[in-house]
Order: sequence, then structure tokens, then C-alpha cells
Amino acid sequence: MNGIRRASDADSPQARHERLAARRSAAADRLRAGLAGNEEALGTLEMALASTSLSVPARERTKATCVAVVNEVRMAIRELGRRGVELGLYARPEDVMMLMNDELDAYVADPASFRDLIATRLADYEELFELDPPFIIASDPAPLSQWPRRTERRMPLLTDGAVLTGLGGGAGRVTGRVCVLTDPSDMARLEPGDVLVAPFTDAAWTPLFLIAGAVVVDVGAINSHAVVVSRELGIPSVLSVQTATSQLADGMEVTVDGTAGTVTVESTAGSTTV
Repeated sequence: MNGIRRASDADSPQARHERLAARRSAAADRLRAGLAGNEEALGTLEMALASTSLSVPARERTKATCVAVVNEVRMAIRELGRRGVELGLYARPEDVMMLMNDELDAYVADPASFRDLIATRLADYEELFELDPPFIIASDPAPLSQWPRRTERRMPLLTDGAVLTGLGGGAGRVTGRVCVLTDPSDMARLEPGDVLVAPFTDAAWTPLFLIAGAVVVDVGAINSHAVVVSRELGIPSVLSVQTATSQLADGMEVTVDGTAGTVTVESTAGSTTV
């Protein structure tokens, strides 16, 4: 959380909320003025405003609640994993998650008997990271044997002046230093004002939005988590960029235009690869 502590007080959640609430109120008043005299249209507008103020927060609150409940279950499973590490059955507490739900009782009764099964599943699981999955799944996907390997589609890093195009999310335009993260637990690397580049975001990533000056994600739709949170905090976001995490590198200077849906590389002079 060091990044949040270093952020300006002017960018606190409360300050951002007050600024955005004032903007929303002013925008709503302009719409009402434009529809003055048309009672039917005004009624529809008020209904839409009320519906949005309820539905969007409820959607995110539902996701956050699900994450919290799942975490309670995860904590119990991690304790089983910690004990398995102490027994020398595997290397990390998370490795126990290779078991199926209907195998847990038998595992608790005799953990050692699952050593080889967990090792086999871990090897199969780790091999999946070498595959490049379909960007969009609209029907039954092809067998894994037909998926290309990531090494076959390695993307070159972008050079000065290059532009990535996606969907505009949170409006606005910001220039900042790129920080590519694939796991929210690595948030200590994100500095205030950095452009957060991630494969996707969900409720676990929300604290990072309080630090970032803009957000760019490989995957996401117009009503996805990244868009909802970036709009609520008033920061630009571009989603569905597809290759952002592979073609942008830490230290690059980019301009994120959330209105146009573009990410422009201004300079690669300070870039590094992690």
C-alpha cells in the first residue's frame, strides 16, 4: 500500500468522489435543461439516472462480495496446503488446489497418498501457461493440442510513436510511465501516476486504481470492472487492447487516451523488461 500513501491527498477516494459527483450533477442538470417542457422525456431521463445509480454500484458490490466469500474458502484450503508443505508433499500451499472438491475428505485422511496425483496435475497445469488461448470464446474451443504456443506468437516491444488501439473506457488523456503487472499482489511496483497495464482486472485490482494515473488492459468489455472503476475514479482507461502486456514494457512513457481508445508510445528511453 506504499503507493497509496505516496499519492496526493487531492487524489484520495473522497476527493475524487466529490469532484466526479459534482460533474455528474452538472451534466444531469444540463440534460434536464435541454429537455425542459418535455415531461415524457424528462421522466425517462430521471428513470435512467436512478437506475444507473443503483445498478452499476450493485453490480460491483456483488462481485466484491463473491470475492470475499471465495477468499474465506481459500484461506481454509491454504491452511491445508501449508500443512502439506510441512509434510514435504509439495512446494507451495497453493499446490493443494490441484485437488478436486470431492477428493478433499480423502486427502485430509491420508495426505501422502495424493503426492503423485498433485505433482502430475501441477505439471499439466504449468504447461497451460505455454499455450496462447483464444482471445474470444463464442463456442466450444478447439482442443488444447491445437492451441498455438506463446513462443510462436512472441510480440515485439513497441517503438517510439507506435499506437495500440482498443476500446475507450474512462474518458480523458494522461501521459505516464508504464508499469506492467500480471498479479495485483505485486502492487508495490506501481508508483503514483503510473499507467497500469494488466491482462484484465477484477475486484482484487481495485486498490491499484487509486494509485494509477491511467489503466490499460488486454481483455475487457465496455461494462467491465476496469471501465466501471476508472470512470468512478475519473481516470482514463483503454480496454481490449489484446497485446498491451506483451508489447509495452516497464518504464516506457505512453499517452493513454480513454476517449479515443488509444495508447501512444511517447518514449522507450527508460524502458526495462521484467
